[in-house]
Amino acid sequence: MRKKNISYFTFSLYFLVCASSIFLALQNRKLQNQVRIHKSASEAIPISSQLYVEEMTKYYLNEGLNYSKELQVYSFNEMKKLALSSFAVNEPILVLRILGKDCSSCIDSLFVLMKSVLSDINDKQILVLTDEKNPRKVMVNQRLHGFSYPTCYIEEGEIPISIESETPYFFVTDSSISIKLLHKFDPSIPKLTQNYLQIIKKRFFLNRPPISVHKAY
Repeated sequence: MRKKNISYFTFSLYFLVCASSIFLALQNRKLQNQVRIHKSASEAIPISSQLYVEEMTKYYLNEGLNYSKELQVYSFNEMKKLALSSFAVNEPILVLRILGKDCSSCIDSLFVLMKSVLSDINDKQILVLTDEKNPRKVMVNQRLHGFSYPTCYIEEGEIPISIESETPYFFVTDSSISIKLLHKFDPSIPKLTQNYLQIIKKRFFLNRPPISVHKAY
């Protein structure tokens, strides 16, 4: 009987020790997970803050930056070189910069967005700058996206701003030959670009007299 009690006591003690070990292991794992989650969150905050600071610094550096009055672009509409400044002598224009390396789906969604917001303003108030040299490809692209905005060729890097390679992007320019209200298109946040275009439209293009267009003879 005594041996039976001792065996029962030993088994109970062993079970208690095992249960305690399992409980402590689970608690330790839970604590480690909490520490890991907290550490990840604390590390993510400065990273996202750093990216935000870098992006905003780019805009501050480029806002109000002047380009050369002699900066040349090749107009596919007039089939000759013109000064970029000549497109904004009388009224401000909205410039869209795109490059051949931009994803086609991004460009597609961008032009759909532009047509939905800017369909009621004069096409001459929008200028598309591309690095595509082939006039036929430019014409196909215009037909594909259903727009008739003046389109010009200029090589990548010739526009003197730090986000020149981070296309597509917009800016407003006028007779002051300065870059204003720079905006980089983010396909993951189309609402942001929609809001930008609506603000530009109201501020610069509504309730203004129509731009006179000189016909080529």
